[in-house]
Amino acid sequence: IEAGGRTDRGTGGVTVAGTQVSDITAEVLVATMTSDSSFRDSRFAGSIMDTSTFPTATFTAASAPLPSVPADGATVTVPVSGELTLKGVTRAVEVNLEVKRSGSSVQILGSIPVVFADYGIEPPQPPGLSVRDEGEVEFLLVAEPA
Repeated sequence: IEAGGRTDRGTGGVTVAGTQVSDITAEVLVATMTSDSSFRDSRFAGSIMDTSTFPTATFTAASAPLPSVPADGATVTVPVSGELTLKGVTRAVEVNLEVKRSGSSVQILGSIPVVFADYGIEPPQPPGLSVRDEGEVEFLLVAEPA
């Protein structure tokens, strides 16, 4: 069984100039994440992520040079070095960003593998089940011209 949660309560930003993407930021309000189980959601916000103390999770990256400016509707993949902060712990991460141009907007999709212990996150241990100490943080930024 896999469990996942989502939220649309986040903010972010990015600067795009030609083939240079810079100042990439994504911040999410962790307590607003929901899954298909309200019990799981309350445990996640409480004992797992302690959202009253650590309300946000963030991803930042200084720059990501594009191999080319994508044509409208096209996607390019860009390897990026950045930082992920979960539960107050910041670690360097490597992520492949999928950058898609859609008219005047740019969509940036990222997926970062996470080992929970690296961020001081204690996975739940429900009776009779084992929970892996790993997961994934995914984000989607949609940037519009300023």
